[in-house]
Amino acid sequence: MLHTTRTRLSPASRAVFRLTTIRRLVTNGYVEPERPAGNSTEIDFEERGGTRVFTLNRPKALNALSWDMFYTMMKRADEWRDDPAVKLVIGLGEGRAFAAGGDIKSVVEHALRGENIKSLTMMADSYRLNWKMAHLGKPYVSFMDGVTMGGGAGLSLTGDVRIATPRTIFAMPEQRIGFSPDFGGSYYMNQLDGQIGTWLAVTGRDVFGREVYELGIATHYVAEEAVPEIKERLAAMEEPSAAEISAVVAEYHLPAAEGLSSKSNPSGRTPIAGDIRQLLDEVFSLTTLKAVYTRLVQAETDTGFSPDVQAWAKEQREMMDTRGPTGMAVAIENYHSARQAKRLATTFEQDMLVATGFVGTNRSNNDLMVGAVHSLFEKNKTPIPFSPSIKELDAPSLEPASLRANFFDRASPHLVDAPPMDVGDGLLPPPKSLRGPDSNWGRFRRFGLPTEESVRLAIDDARGKLSAAELVERVVGHETHPARRAEFEAAVWRIISERTSTGSVMQWH
Repeated sequence: MLHTTRTRLSPASRAVFRLTTIRRLVTNGYVEPERPAGNSTEIDFEERGGTRVFTLNRPKALNALSWDMFYTMMKRADEWRDDPAVKLVIGLGEGRAFAAGGDIKSVVEHALRGENIKSLTMMADSYRLNWKMAHLGKPYVSFMDGVTMGGGAGLSLTGDVRIATPRTIFAMPEQRIGFSPDFGGSYYMNQLDGQIGTWLAVTGRDVFGREVYELGIATHYVAEEAVPEIKERLAAMEEPSAAEISAVVAEYHLPAAEGLSSKSNPSGRTPIAGDIRQLLDEVFSLTTLKAVYTRLVQAETDTGFSPDVQAWAKEQREMMDTRGPTGMAVAIENYHSARQAKRLATTFEQDMLVATGFVGTNRSNNDLMVGAVHSLFEKNKTPIPFSPSIKELDAPSLEPASLRANFFDRASPHLVDAPPMDVGDGLLPPPKSLRGPDSNWGRFRRFGLPTEESVRLAIDDARGKLSAAELVERVVGHETHPARRAEFEAAVWRIISERTSTGSVMQWH
């Protein structure tokens, strides 16, 4: 029997464990519950000419988004989209965070009371909000100043211009309590270079300050003291394009500090480069959790790697030891699937099914219930008793076929509660096309550091007719701010060095 150690179980926790041993009732399908009023007092709204500013104002909870906050924002997003007088939307958070996530405690509380449909509708509304923010039809700027995690990460990633500061701490930490990253993150994070997005989704690693910008999550990096002035300048613009907004924010660019990025040195450079990056791509391109974990264990003692690379592998493995195995395995499946689809609508459909697999009436896995009660309700510091555990990576439930059946197949008996997220029912405005990559795929990083994909495409387009210097100019020619341009050029030269072979014709490899 599952049990915690050194801590007496509360009634809520005992209820969780009973749920793992008794048969649960299966609903006949999704029936939408009553929603909140959508007039949250925990969001401040400003109108500045054609600019609309929202400030999440729940600082004691690090601006964690309640259902009422999500629904209030949904209503405003519809207004902003439909009002031709609105030319720009700016999002900020009060205090130490943009937003630390969605209110997962409320989700779990409702589920433990048997109000699973209410939990799932709250989650569905959070996904619908992010869809609406991604389809405003006008620029959206998100200030990722402070803690930006989970649902807060999702709300920030939809921004055309995303601004990090030394206070930024970004993470997708859902697997820490037995869940799996959602909020459409796999669509955006798959547009990072290589397997960086999958790595962050599996490990839930914190990313500090400038590294958020260098990895491509944010488009700009500025001092936190500059945020009020940037906000005022942007709000005063009459009808700015996203490119014009980017140029203004670039004027405040904060250069790198010495050393590597860390909590104590947030302006340092990312360690994800060279041999570490090469190992990261190798490991997180693997398609099963067991394969990923096993390769990291091997790399810890592989004398073919430097001590720094070995230490990095050990750090990732140790993080995974504390995460929910099912949540990590689902993340791997979700990210590889989202990379193939390249469609935000498909991503939200998958996220909704995954959420139902963890929260629904007939859920296939109880790790989120166990993890939330253990860590969030009881504040227990002992390891969470996930099932299967990290020592049971051969468990049939962690195999890709089982994961697809239990978390990604809408016909599954485990997913009958899933709210609809299909076109015209859950996602409005509807996608412009239902085939191939959607119209926003590939645009996520257009105002940030150059991507490996942009360099690859430039090489393909050049067909051997450009020198390396001419190629660099083609990729970074749009960036005019001197400090940013120098960083952009250095980034392209690094990509050329690491990802191409030279000869009579430059080739991508």
